[in-house]
Amino acid sequence: MNTRIVSSVTFNIPGEAKGKARARVMRTGFSYTPKETVSAENLVKTMYIACGCGERMWPGPIRLTITAVYGTLKSWPKKKLNASVAGTIFPKLTKPDADNIVKLICDALNDIAWKDDSQIYQVQFTKIYGREPCTSVTIHFEEELEIQK
Repeated sequence: MNTRIVSSVTFNIPGEAKGKARARVMRTGFSYTPKETVSAENLVKTMYIACGCGERMWPGPIRLTITAVYGTLKSWPKKKLNASVAGTIFPKLTKPDADNIVKLICDALNDIAWKDDSQIYQVQFTKIYGREPCTSVTIHFEEELEIQK
């Protein structure tokens, strides 16, 4: 696919990244989304709109770059703390899973930043340690280019 970036938007979601939880099913057969997931999705929407983007519902292809920054533990020795922030030790390898974090962000921005998350053709995701926990999301709005023959 030949595309070019029309514009990019970056926004930060405060706090440690949350993953999308599975829908719960009651004995009656009624299913619902857990409150923690709904709350996390609402925070993603709020931070996207607060960055000044509004609801633009991009119709074309989209690339995402997501970096989930997790806070370091106060009990860590200074050497490990500095190494983790510098990125010289392994990144965070525990839950939540990368795919659940991406899914939560993609679903939260459906009908706000894009019509449907099926428009996303590439996702770059990283989990790291840092001093301030947050999730940085960059959306690259692109358009398909016509190939001249």
